[in-house]
Amino acid sequence: MALDALPLEARRHVPRYLPPGLATLSLLLDPAQALPPLPPALLSLDLSYDTRGDEAPGRAPPPPLPPLPARLETLKVAYVSRDPSEPQPALGALPCSLTSLDLQGSFGFDAALGALPPRLARLALGGRFTRALGALPRGLRELRICGTRFGRLCVYRQPLGALPPALEVLDLGLCLHFNSALGALPDALRELRLGDSFNQPLAALPDGLEVLDLGNNFAQVLPRALPAALREFRMGDSFTQPVVLPEGLQVLTIGLNYEHALRLTANLRELRIGESYTHAVPPLPLARVVRARAYPFDVVCKSMETAGGSDTEDSEDGGGGHGHCDCGLCGRLDSDSDDGEDSGGGGDGDGVGDDDDNISWTSGYWSGKDDEAAA
Repeated sequence: MALDALPLEARRHVPRYLPPGLATLSLLLDPAQALPPLPPALLSLDLSYDTRGDEAPGRAPPPPLPPLPARLETLKVAYVSRDPSEPQPALGALPCSLTSLDLQGSFGFDAALGALPPRLARLALGGRFTRALGALPRGLRELRICGTRFGRLCVYRQPLGALPPALEVLDLGLCLHFNSALGALPDALRELRLGDSFNQPLAALPDGLEVLDLGNNFAQVLPRALPAALREFRMGDSFTQPVVLPEGLQVLTIGLNYEHALRLTANLRELRIGESYTHAVPPLPLARVVRARAYPFDVVCKSMETAGGSDTEDSEDGGGGHGHCDCGLCGRLDSDSDDGEDSGGGGDGDGVGDDDDNISWTSGYWSGKDDEAAA
């Protein structure tokens, strides 16, 4: 049964006994609830703390997590509160087996992580995290340090050191204070999002780069010809250097002070035109266009809005050019009922285990061979 299909009290139920063969555990917890010892076979742990109805100041810190199993591969913890200074659950030592650590939903988490597990491939951190990360694992493919969709931005400012050769995603788009040089960009990099303080020269852009978001303070020189694989390019308001856009570009933001004529193609799906851009654009039959109020030309396009007007909302996915929240808890707090597809922790969401080594606990209900024991 899916997590969000159950009444709130049922979702907050914590079992007293966790069988040793349990592989997946997903729970919605009250901040005061403690977990029992975790079984050694556990591979995926997804914990969401629900603070609704309990926002009293001075609340005691939540109990620390029990020791994490040596085989654990994915850990996701979401703790959303109106008070970002509220204490967060202590994680303890991270097992060497961990491949995914997602704390993006724990906006107030700011504890040192220690040496990162050598097999870690995905790391997502919340907006108040300030600690140095140390050496990044060579196999790390995704690093996101973000705020949340509640409008809380990121305060991280520590240098990252050498970027791992396997890194595909580096999302610092909501980091208001990060302005450290990144060094050589890995050939594997596909997505690079920079925050509004970043203004450091960038090394050669990888040929396979698909997303480049510069942030509003970036005023450095880029290669005149951008990578052919680029499909999304968002200038900041300070970027003024001439560039040649690739044929396959689909999303383009022209910054506030950009004046050079650009060769646009009919492949564009989204175009934002800054106030200083005064060149006509060709017909863009597939594009949603947002133009400055003073833009002097008509645009043939799929739909058009005027910046500063009554219909200038960002696109439906909330992406206005920077990072996004993927914490998993935000949607759960919107309502007590959802489709439950992201019910947690790498499980398939239906709570059905194939055998005794793959039984799972989701949302307060057992499934698999130990149904009768749980009852």
